[in-house]
Amino acid sequence: MFMKIFAGCATASVLTVFIAFVPYTHAQEKSGEILQQLEKKEIVPKETPEAPVIEKKEEKPTKAVDGKKILIKQIKLQGAALIEEQTLKTILSKYENKELTLSEMNQIAEDITANYRKQGYILAYAYIPPQEIKDGILEISVIEGKTGEITVTGNKSYSTKFIQRHLETIKQDPSLKEETIERALLILNEYPSLNVKASLTAGKDLGATDIAAQAKDSL
Repeated sequence: MFMKIFAGCATASVLTVFIAFVPYTHAQEKSGEILQQLEKKEIVPKETPEAPVIEKKEEKPTKAVDGKKILIKQIKLQGAALIEEQTLKTILSKYENKELTLSEMNQIAEDITANYRKQGYILAYAYIPPQEIKDGILEISVIEGKTGEITVTGNKSYSTKFIQRHLETIKQDPSLKEETIERALLILNEYPSLNVKASLTAGKDLGATDIAAQAKDSL
């Protein structure tokens, strides 16, 4: 017995179901949706700097069409490198060797994504690509997110290179992390008469996120 997960219309098979999982070819669109859920970050310099808050709208679970259950013996992850292997095993063990509906399979990806967010990886997410489930093996892909280009606009007194040099520290993380962005912006906003905020936009490559810094200075 096998199940096919398609990005398009369903065709004949022993068990063929169309579901609303995020297909691999639309993974970049998923990344864009996540970016839209993040508010722009702005820090106003104060005597005692406060950590900037990145507000995220509550994510609604991906809807899936439920049907018959299928036995999932093993779950294979692709692209997951930043989360400890034991942590991932703990998440997956709750679902392996069980009969699952499509909604329950989707929940696995959501649990993995939630763990990345808990550790500060604000753009990482897991999704189920189109596939044919054979021998009880389910494949889940992970996009961990990386920093792309960094641009600076609006600065007059402070040079672009000066601001970019501080923001380049963000690239030291293998994936875009919330606390790293906050720290870089806090340091910049400690300089006299300098206020920098940053917005995130989808990069050219899959999983890449560009950082657009808007600066205001009045030296």
